[in-house]
Order: sequence, then structure tokens, then C-alpha cells
Amino acid sequence: MLYDITSDELPERVTLVKRAHLEAYEVGGWLYRAYEELFSYVASRDVVVTGPPFGRYTFHDDDDGGGVEVEAGVPVAAPFAAGGELVMSSLPATKAVATCHAGPYDRLIDACDALEKWIHDHGFERGGPHWEVYLNDPGVQPDPERWRTIVIMPYRPLIEGSAASLWCLGDGIDVAGPPRGRSRLRSPLE
Repeated sequence: MLYDITSDELPERVTLVKRAHLEAYEVGGWLYRAYEELFSYVASRDVVVTGPPFGRYTFHDDDDGGGVEVEAGVPVAAPFAAGGELVMSSLPATKAVATCHAGPYDRLIDACDALEKWIHDHGFERGGPHWEVYLNDPGVQPDPERWRTIVIMPYRPLIEGSAASLWCLGDGIDVAGPPRGRSRLRSPLE
């Protein structure tokens, strides 16, 4: 699939989130429950949601305990005193590339690969965890081929001696480890 990639300076956005450290196979079911909790919470209060739900993902090597840190959230108009397992957070002010993925979540890796390639080809490195903005509710739109997801990946100037500069080889980059083909970056919703 060909992706139209844009680069932009994003402002910081205040968010309400639920966090977890999971194994990749647990993420899909956990997200479903987390979004139910988030939407129930905001519906029962005067919380102004300013955009669609998102998931932010930090993958860990087995040396770092493995798994993935997940943040399921929604952007909100202003911070407030959240409760229970829901906490205030933010999506960072950052330079980022973005693309819209059409189709099932198990193919989001293709969008991530395209964004990583753009970052590498333009002489940058990843600047933090990527996030995915979910434009469809699978409960309302059951056809995965009609799902749309915006994938956003922060980037920064390549720093000499960084892990990324050591792994810039050929057609790809994996900031946290070996060259493409042995990358561990994947969609958590697979």
C-alpha cells in the first residue's frame, strides 16, 4: 500500500488516559475495555473531548522486560482531577510525520514502516513513541476494510552516536535495535 506522508509541527494536547504494560497479544482486548471505561467516564462528567480516541505504544525488548506500554486515551479541552485508573497526560509538542492507514489493524505495521522510512530518508531519527488515532468504531463499522487510522510518529535530528545512527543501513531503520527485517516494531492490535 502506498501512503501519503505529511510532516508537521504538532502542539501539545492535553489527554485523559488509561495505561497498562501488556504483552502484545493482550492489547486489542484491553483497548476495547479501556475505551469503554474512558467514554463512560467522560459521559458522566462535564469533560469536553476534542478529538477521536488514540493509542500510544512503547515497545520493549526482552532485555527491558518485554511487552508494550500502552496508553489508551482521548484528547480533552483542559486538565481536571481524573479518578481511578484514569489519569491526565498529554501528547507532546513535537515534529512528527503522519499518514492515514485504510484497513484492518493487523496491517498498521505497513504504515509504521512507511513513516520510519520517511524519517530515515530525510536524515532524522524517531523522537518518541508513535500513536494511532482511531477514526472508526469497529462496533459501528464492522468491515475492517473501511477502518481508517491516522498513524503519527515523532522525529528529531539524528544524533551522532545514537542507537539510530548506528543502525541506519540500507532501506530501513529501527531506533531500538537491528535493521529492518529483524525489527520488532509491530502493530499492537495484530
